[in-house]
Amino acid sequence: IAEQAVRISVGERTLARSLLFPTLEAGGNYRLHDGNLLTTRGNIIESNLQSFYGGFGADAKGGGTTLGPGLRLVAHLADAIYAPKAAQERVTQSRFDAAATRNDILREVGIRYLALAEAQAQLAAYQQSLQEFGEIEHLTLEFAKVQQGRAADAQRARPVCEGPVLR
Repeated sequence: IAEQAVRISVGERTLARSLLFPTLEAGGNYRLHDGNLLTTRGNIIESNLQSFYGGFGADAKGGGTTLGPGLRLVAHLADAIYAPKAAQERVTQSRFDAAATRNDILREVGIRYLALAEAQAQLAAYQQSLQEFGEIEHLTLEFAKVQQGRAADAQRARPVCEGPVLR
């Protein structure tokens, strides 16, 4: 999710950088008039007119001007200047957030690994202690059987490891 947030902020930065892209309008216009034409003084004349306009802008007629400019840039200048900078800061922030998320996950994995290693070490120590207690019980029982040790010592060793009882 954190990596997707980085990709989203990069897309928003690209959008912010496009605020100063101009609009380009190109086109053409062809005019043909063949026949009678009424002049401004009221005279009717026979005419054959042809004109072609090609280039920027749209709908140029005769000697008139274009209705729209061929190259147009409409933007709030402050937004066009500062929005990309702010978007870059958001990209940097989201990258740091993603790195922090990665580090949190790695820290959590490390903590859980160490807890597992601790549990395994405790189990190994417990198993080794059981084995050593079994040896102590066996030795105290053997010493008690041959009258080299006391029976009470053998009895004290018995509850730790369930083994044979000396009577």
